[in-house]
Amino acid sequence: MRQAIMVAAVCLAWACGSSEDGQHDSGSSGTCTPGPKGTGEPCTEASECASCECEDVDEATKGQFRVCTTKCTNHNQCASGEFCLYPTRKACVLKCTTADDCPSPYNGCDVSTGTYKFCLVQ
Repeated sequence: MRQAIMVAAVCLAWACGSSEDGQHDSGSSGTCTPGPKGTGEPCTEASECASCECEDVDEATKGQFRVCTTKCTNHNQCASGEFCLYPTRKACVLKCTTADDCPSPYNGCDVSTGTYKFCLVQ
């Protein structure tokens, strides 16, 4: 039983991408000290993002810039004002009702995939 608990703990730590020093795994570059930027904000590297995730979300940005995001498989894993673009992307994106709800550099609010409107580049 003790071994099963240890294996589960190791698997959970690996899946969450955390290291012993509390930093997050940023993927190919090792560990990441979280930065100040939130979901949907433009970034060039993972260390700029609170989630330590900076990636292309073409459904929202059309490849014009990378954004901070959080990986997800359901809406409950995203913060208030966000939803999970799943199964196409598995990333949290910014919800909106109109383009006025979206921060720059987004200029649109639409349903490009799924059922919810989100901030995007048109």
